[in-house]
Amino acid sequence: MYRGDDLYLFDYWPLDDQNTVGAGAITRKGAVEVAAHAGVNRLLDDYQFQERDVADPELGATTVTQLDRQRMVGSASATYYVDAGPSDLNAKVKLHAELQGLPSGTRLRDDATPEALPRDWGTTLGAQVGVWGMAPESDGYRRHANLFARWSRGLAAFDELAPPFGFDTTLRTYPRASELVFGLGANWDDRWGHVLFAAYGRRFVDADPNVRDIDDGWEYAVDVRPMAHVHEGLFVGVDLAYQARFPRGLMPSTQVAADPAVVSFAPMLAFSPMGRSGYDRPQLRLVYRVAKLSDGALALYAEDDPRRAHPTVHYLGAQAEWWFNSNSYR
Repeated sequence: MYRGDDLYLFDYWPLDDQNTVGAGAITRKGAVEVAAHAGVNRLLDDYQFQERDVADPELGATTVTQLDRQRMVGSASATYYVDAGPSDLNAKVKLHAELQGLPSGTRLRDDATPEALPRDWGTTLGAQVGVWGMAPESDGYRRHANLFARWSRGLAAFDELAPPFGFDTTLRTYPRASELVFGLGANWDDRWGHVLFAAYGRRFVDADPNVRDIDDGWEYAVDVRPMAHVHEGLFVGVDLAYQARFPRGLMPSTQVAADPAVVSFAPMLAFSPMGRSGYDRPQLRLVYRVAKLSDGALALYAEDDPRRAHPTVHYLGAQAEWWFNSNSYR
């Protein structure tokens, strides 16, 4: 697992997020850091892997591998740092690129007829601008902001932990499928408490020729979480979030154009015994959340799904969070 900076409130890595069996290297000279990685990823899905039973003269039957396509992923990045010390404004600019590929193969359909799967490709180009610091190191504050942009085509427009969908007439994703992502994440620690913020926008288009496809379109989300320090290690605050999609197609269940949207309000009580920063862990939270779903969001449920009749959803729960091997959130 090889990752860069994230949008914490969304648990999302908008630029570099690799999950492969592979290897990599990183080096830094002066203000420039260069990293490279290569690896493979294979899902237990008949898009990449398939087994079948065949007759065996000794055992009667045996299982053989019909399809074994490993997704090859290579990435490279270069980062330029302006490091002025923890009390001053620090900055970095990062460029990132990926190349992904799948070999051809043949799988069996449900009726045992063969289906040829062609070779496919994917590319990604991305950039990040980040700032951090602006507080004495002795305070233990983490103040930062990161702006991300990423453009992907073909296989790289789909997460490597899920099979692609929406193929063109040749069963390929490249070059028609595309993804454009913008992201902004920030945190500001202070004596009174902290504020976490995340915003995200994404345009996705699959490779099929349907121009009125519900899978295609824009989506975005905004989330802010201010927390006030009221006692030693004790915080009170609220999480405010809004998310929406703008699909190009009609809702499958209603055949009506609609924009799914959800707005939520979540007051919470948090206990953080290791410090006042928004990133100090462990943290225990008691959360109540109420969410309001639009008619478009309700239409995404199946017609017989009982959740479709409830435009207001309530949640009450206790949460515990502790990080292992986390990044520095610079």
